[in-house]
Amino acid sequence: MSSDEYPLDRVTRALERACRALAEAGNPQRAGQLAAEGWAALHTLEPALAARLDGTMHYTARLECRATPSTAPRRPRRSS
Repeated sequence: MSSDEYPLDRVTRALERACRALAEAGNPQRAGQLAAEGWAALHTLEPALAARLDGTMHYTARLECRATPSTAPRRPRRSS
């Protein structure tokens, strides 16, 4: 059976796509939580598949950081 035909691989890829779509739709925190649940289920038995979800968690975290407004104070604009 090729890796493309392995059902767990197909399910993991579907979860990965769904998490990325959820993050891009404006809910990166929930997407990261779902990817983390998948990672936790896979990391001991299928580490290569878990690594795919690790990448998804990093992707969603980057989107979450972009969506969070900066807490740094803004400099006042100079008037011309």
